Amino acid sequence: MPPGTPHTIAKVKPALIAANGNITEAAKRLKADRSSVSDFVNRTPELVRLVKEMRESIADLAEDALQKAIKRGDTACIIFTLKTQGRKRDYCENYKLLEAEALLEKLENALGRLTTAEGKGPGNVNDGNQEENTKRPG
Repeated sequence: MPPGTPHTIAKVKPALIAANGNITEAAKRLKADRSSVSDFVNRTPELVRLVKEMRESIADLAEDALQKAIKRGDTACIIFTLKTQGRKRDYCENYKLLEAEALLEKLENALGRLTTAEGKGPGNVNDGNQEENTKRPG
């Protein structure tokens, strides 16, 4: 399209379909500036819906391919899935978090051993008022 030529749904829609919703590719097909095509698409509800549907369709294809790769045992795809969708099942790549939890557990255990050795375990805490407490009438 020569500069200044107005875009129309009749011209842009087939270009978007041929480009699978890729605005840059559609603009190339139209021989138009990407930003002008993008602006036109964003102002045209029908084209906004079309691009959204096409992107959803591409995402569906990608998920289907990912599932097939997982079934074939593709390690990279398995790891990717566990890092993203597996987070809900406590798969965690953040080892610093796991290390911090392990350190906290060690500290709690050490503190527990220390307080038990000093006779300050649960129920044996001396709050400094023990003498005062024993002088009160019962």
